[in-house]
Amino acid sequence: MPGEYLPELKGATQRQNVKAVDVRINLADWIARGNVLDLDIVPDSAFFYGEVVIEVADNSGTTAVIDIGDAVDPDRYVAAANLKAAANTRTAFTITGYRNTPGNSKLRLTRTPVGAAATAGTIVVRGVYTTVGAGDFTQG
Repeated sequence: MPGEYLPELKGATQRQNVKAVDVRINLADWIARGNVLDLDIVPDSAFFYGEVVIEVADNSGTTAVIDIGDAVDPDRYVAAANLKAAANTRTAFTITGYRNTPGNSKLRLTRTPVGAAATAGTIVVRGVYTTVGAGDFTQG
């Protein structure tokens, strides 16, 4: 009948708020740590959706690109986005439906520059996530 729950879903009353994260990364800080940066910003068992935004273009020599993924798949979400793009350029993460796993929940950023070393550049990694099994409130 309309409005009735399926029997197997009757007890599914947990709901959660979508969480958001916004991390600004200055290129000078990143370079000091090498070209691979692991961000511990998303909990285990989460679905993560986001974007990378260029605030200040990378001014390294010829090219500079970024891959965003994790330790298992370094370009799971973004492959070869141009870090030399104009300010406010956005690259959306590929929606993979991937749920991260314990021990593989850090977001890995890999910068690949070619040419002279950069002296400027700022990006923002912004996203939202939900966590499997989490509940912030009940409904129903």
